[in-house]
Amino acid sequence: MSVTITSSNSNQMCLLKDSNKELKLDGEKIKAKNGSDTILLYAGNMLQKSSIAKACTNDPYQVALLELLDNFSEEEFSSLIEISLLYDRIGQCDNICLKFSFTESLVQKLANILVEPKLSINGIFRTNIQSSGMLFGLASAYGLNPKPISRSFCSIGNISKEEQLITEFDGASDMVDYIKNCTLAAPSLTLYYSVKLQWKSFKPILTSKKVNVLKKMLQEKILTDCCIIAGNNAEICCHRSILSAHSDVFFTMFTIGLQESQTNRIEMNDISEEGVNALVNYFYQMKIDVEGISEEIAFELLQLAHRYNISNLESLMIDTLYYKPMNWFSLEAIISIYCFTSKIENYTMLYDKMLSWMKRNRDDVVDTDVFKNFMTSNPGEAANIAE
Repeated sequence: MSVTITSSNSNQMCLLKDSNKELKLDGEKIKAKNGSDTILLYAGNMLQKSSIAKACTNDPYQVALLELLDNFSEEEFSSLIEISLLYDRIGQCDNICLKFSFTESLVQKLANILVEPKLSINGIFRTNIQSSGMLFGLASAYGLNPKPISRSFCSIGNISKEEQLITEFDGASDMVDYIKNCTLAAPSLTLYYSVKLQWKSFKPILTSKKVNVLKKMLQEKILTDCCIIAGNNAEICCHRSILSAHSDVFFTMFTIGLQESQTNRIEMNDISEEGVNALVNYFYQMKIDVEGISEEIAFELLQLAHRYNISNLESLMIDTLYYKPMNWFSLEAIISIYCFTSKIENYTMLYDKMLSWMKRNRDDVVDTDVFKNFMTSNPGEAANIAE
């Protein structure tokens, strides 16, 4: 027996290849049944440690698994298989059962490095003569020798501390049909089979905990060296290096002798505390909740992205605001976004969206206090809307 690596599937290893076992059946005992629910056909060791040969592989995980198998003692490696006939309540041969059992040491050591280890047995079974059905009768009538039959089978069981009883597997019904119909005094089945070790994936030896370092730095304020002052005078502490990596404007503030390089404080008096926190969180985690964001924060982030030349955030906020439905915006937000985007060439699509809505809904908005204030401070834009 040799261990070979199956190249087509990296998550399996052939432990036993092209072996065979003849099962001699007691025809009279099978017919008599003796009131028993089962008849044992075979019991023996599937694998022998002494027969394993090393295989060639460059996969470090496979190499480690081979070394583990090589370190098993003969006693640890032994695995029992039993093949039995099952009978129903009226004494008819009903099914065939495979039972796997493994040593506790084998189970534990494989479970330490493999996820969901399994053992599969597959091959063909061959009878010494065809069963005694219609074909047997026709062959005998013409003086011909009935031919043996061959059928494939495959069974997979978990490698666990509990015994694995398997009654539903490919080929089981063909075996049962042969045994039920055969009239020979000493029928036999010969199994030609291979045994494979299968698993879902390899386990890490020591499970590591994933840590978002930048998120940890922000949440725990580790060695912060600057702060941003929001409109309500709240101070949001952060790191100059992180801000500078995202924005060349921040980098310039901290490196050419401006006030911010002396005080390590950045004034954002026109931005809410929530807006500043959203900006800082973006710097450390590179994500924005565009589904749950409010119109106020989205607009503030757009303003900040443009002001400090944060191009990725700017693109994200343009897309977010453009694809939001118009009923998501308040009238004040629509007018504010329209006024802001009218001054920036690259914001044409967002500007046109706000302008088109206001023109379509001119009669509903012209008498509002928000629109009147807008007309007072922006008479040119107000005339554009009234056209």
